[in-house]
This record gives sequence, structure tokens and C-alpha cells, in this order.
Amino acid sequence: MYGTEHIVQGWHSGATVGVFSAAAGAAAGLKLPADKVVHALGIAGRSRAGLMAAHSAPWSSACTPAARRRAELYAALLAENEFTGITDVFESKYGGFCTTFRVRRIASI
Repeated sequence: MYGTEHIVQGWHSGATVGVFSAAAGAAAGLKLPADKVVHALGIAGRSRAGLMAAHSAPWSSACTPAARRRAELYAALLAENEFTGITDVFESKYGGFCTTFRVRRIASI
């Protein structure tokens, strides 16, 4: 279920569902036909939302690593230029990696 429960669990809706509105908006701006809009939504679901259904679309699955590497490079370039990020991204009590995915902290880390 999407909504308050989604956010309370620590998810950021822009990363999980916002990708679809962004892809739909871009497709509308490009005046894509309906079949291309479907593909744009499917590619967005795999490359940005991380949905596993992409295994049924090999090309989409192939472009995902490049999209992620680009995002990671962008993150590093922003940090290099004094932008700040979440300093406790793994351990934050609300919305951190471990709490959102319910990962137990490993004592040796």
C-alpha cells in the first residue's frame, strides 16, 4: 500500500513511485505514442525504482547498470563540490538503510 504507511516505513516516495510520474511527464512532453509510454514506464520501473519484473525485458535490464553508475558518479561529483548528503545513511533511526530494510547492525562494522 502506498501512502502514509510507505513513508512511515522510511521510504522516499520520489524514489519508489515518483519515477513513474517523471517518466510519464517526459513521455507526454515528447508526445510519445501509448506503446512508447508503456516502455518508458517499464524502463523507469527497472532503472530507478529497482523493480525485479525487468527480467522479462532484457534490454531494460541491460541499461540499468549504466544508469546506476551515472547516478553514483553524479553523487560523488556533488560531494566533491561541497554538496552534503545523509551522514548516517545506514544507521538513521528513521529512513536509514538498515531501519528501512530491517537489517540488523553487524557488531564488527
